Formats: sequence, structure tokens, C-alpha cells
Amino acid sequence: MDNTLARRLVAEFIGTALLLVAVVGSGRIVTAIIRLNSTKTSTTDFKSIGLAQSVDRFGGALIVGLLLAVMVVVLGAVSGGHFNPAVSLSAFLFKGLSAAEFFSYAVAQILGGIVGAFIAIYAATGSAPSSIGAKGTLDPWLYVSEFVATFVLVTAVHATIRAGKANFVPLALGGWVVVMAGAFPQGLGNPAVSFGTVFSGKAGPTFVAALVLVAVQLVAAVASWSVTKFLYPQDASARAY
Repeated sequence: MDNTLARRLVAEFIGTALLLVAVVGSGRIVTAIIRLNSTKTSTTDFKSIGLAQSVDRFGGALIVGLLLAVMVVVLGAVSGGHFNPAVSLSAFLFKGLSAAEFFSYAVAQILGGIVGAFIAIYAATGSAPSSIGAKGTLDPWLYVSEFVATFVLVTAVHATIRAGKANFVPLALGGWVVVMAGAFPQGLGNPAVSFGTVFSGKAGPTFVAALVLVAVQLVAAVASWSVTKFLYPQDASARAY
């Protein structure tokens, strides 16, 4: 099959949009459950709120990880299944994408992220987000968490590929996303998600905060490329990217 650039960009757009539907949608499910429990007043019920929050944080992480793994399996043969500008940047550095292809991928992914966030909000509320980028900036230490989350995510993809085990990328990627989203206080690991969540309503970061997040994520992607290239100097895959 001749995977033209147009076909690959459509695949990246769709996959990233669905990823944002999972990210934003699962977050709204958790919020709704906590609000439902918050109407109760006994000590036991307040404890159940904390339990529900912990359980549903893991549930949201599982939703996102499974969705991403499925999208890599379904669309990976078309575009590589990046759905993440940080992953695409690393692919570019490994010479798997040209500069023009990387730019095109990033644009398709970011647009997909924004559209996916709008779809998630509209599906849940019946209306567009009431506000954009209202949450504000993050605490500085959370950016360290974001760096680690992105570094491991990109490494999980490209190290698996360069080890000649590309068939395990969905498992490695989906598994790390579950850990990342469930355990890290701040772990988007994806510039498209960072921009998409700006358009997710009151819980979204400001545009400036998203830009800082993206800068951290791209630096992490470059660091991941450097370490992965050092650990796997030879590409053992037949068709790397």
C-alpha cells in the first residue's frame, strides 16, 4: 500500500483526536463521580470520595493507555502511529521523517488534539467549552515530572523499535501511558495533548502554560533520542519508522 503523506496525516489527525477524546473524556468521568459522592456528609462517605478518586484516576489512565495501544495497532501501518509531536521529533532525529514530514505530522497532531478536546466536551455537555485556558500555570516542580514522563514515553517507542521488536510498541507505549497517567502528578507526555487541553474548558491550562509544557516535552524528546541512540547505535528493525 502506498502510504502517501496525505493518508499518513489523516491517520495522525484521527488517532490524536481520539486520544484527546479519551484524555478529556476520562477526566470528566472522574470529576462527575467525585461530585456525585461529594453530596454525602458522613466520614465514611468522605473516605469513599478519596477511594473513588484514586480508583478512577487509574481507570482514566487505563482508558487512555488502551485507546493509544489500539490506535497504534489500527493506524500504525499507515503513519507509524505517533499521535505525538515528541515521538515524531525523535523519528525526525533518527532520520525516519524529513523536516517537512515532521512539521506536517506536528500540525496534523495538534489540530487533531484540539478537535478531539472539543468533541469530548461537546459529547459530555452538549455545548462547546465555556472558557479556554482558565487553569493557569503549573508549579515548577511539575515540569520535572513532565520531563520524565515524556522522556520515558518517547524512549519506550523508539528503543523498542531499534531493538527490533516493533510489534511490541503498542504494549510498551500503552503500558507506560497507564503508569504515567496513573502515577505521575503531571504527565501528559504529548505536545498535542498539552495544546488540546487548553480547549477543554475551565480545567485547561493557559496557552502560555501549554507552551512551557511543550518546550519541556520537546527537550525531553531530544534527550530521549540522544540516550536511545547511545544505547541502540544499530537499528535492528527492518523498517524503523
